[in-house]
Amino acid sequence: MELLDHMIECSNTPELSSARFDGSIFRSDMATLLGQPSFAHLKAADATLAATPEAAVAFLHQLAEGVRPLADQEAELLRRIKARDTKKQGAALHAWDLDYYTTIARTRGGATRPESAMPYLHLESVLSGLSTLLSQVMGIELQEEPVDWGNPGSDSSSSSSSSSSSSSSSSSRGGAEGWAPGVRRLGVVERDGGARLGTLYLDLLGRPGKLTGSVLFPIRCGRRLPDGSYQQPILALITPCGPSPDRLAFTWRELRTFVHEMGHAVHNMASRTHFQHLWGTRCAQDVVEIPSHLWEHFVTDHRAVSVIARHAASREPLPRALHSALLASHGAFPALDLQQQVEGQGGAPCLG
Repeated sequence: MELLDHMIECSNTPELSSARFDGSIFRSDMATLLGQPSFAHLKAADATLAATPEAAVAFLHQLAEGVRPLADQEAELLRRIKARDTKKQGAALHAWDLDYYTTIARTRGGATRPESAMPYLHLESVLSGLSTLLSQVMGIELQEEPVDWGNPGSDSSSSSSSSSSSSSSSSSRGGAEGWAPGVRRLGVVERDGGARLGTLYLDLLGRPGKLTGSVLFPIRCGRRLPDGSYQQPILALITPCGPSPDRLAFTWRELRTFVHEMGHAVHNMASRTHFQHLWGTRCAQDVVEIPSHLWEHFVTDHRAVSVIARHAASREPLPRALHSALLASHGAFPALDLQQQVEGQGGAPCLG
């Protein structure tokens, strides 16, 4: 009750009502009230396997030091390229140089452009291949379903009480099941028996104001309902696909990102928890990316890629040589890439 009273008191402050409330003060107070020395300790204890921020930082430093020798070699290669370009032999390589000179290095090294695989990465081929892969690996299939533009938010797979509630709630907002042209609906079902696991919407077409990146939004979480039935989750995957509506094909980079987000979707769909706050990706934050990165590894294996990536006209799989070239291009400067991620998470600096 003390924490609740404190939250109510804070919500009535002029600072909050005028949008000048400092969230860091509230976070510090919350941690103190819950017996933690800082908000970092509170979050680490509550939502990670690391348990303490000190353990997380120690891991980042250990990772940074382990990869530093190779990162130094890669940085020296980029420094030499900069020295040639600037005609300054003693030119130093700065953090803001990395993206520019890694791009130059890849281009001069004859790197395969991500767009070169697009004839093999047509949307329909990728979706069909992913469904086949899901069926073979996890016994799950993706089934295309019509988008109901006139019955917002309905999901015939959920229990009647849940479906009625969802439909009436969406109708009261005046929304529609399809929120933009080109939105697609996939039913996620078990291969054996056809039991439904949930609904996945795909928002692939570009439009003004759309998010530029890729993200998976839970529209409705899974949970056990009071009557014993299970509330089917509803997800929306927002991602770019191709330069125009009449050319729905992924670049190699877009495919990796799409498969990554599909890993999150599968994690959520396969989850069956009693409480929605423990469902799917609402797990320990330092393990939440494991399923998505596992799925990314499928695109590094030509056996899986030959199922996902097939030519739109000939249906021939992505050639092994092109696949190897794409992997080599994407995997250039791995140590520096890792160092930048570590630095972004509070680890040791990647240069200097």
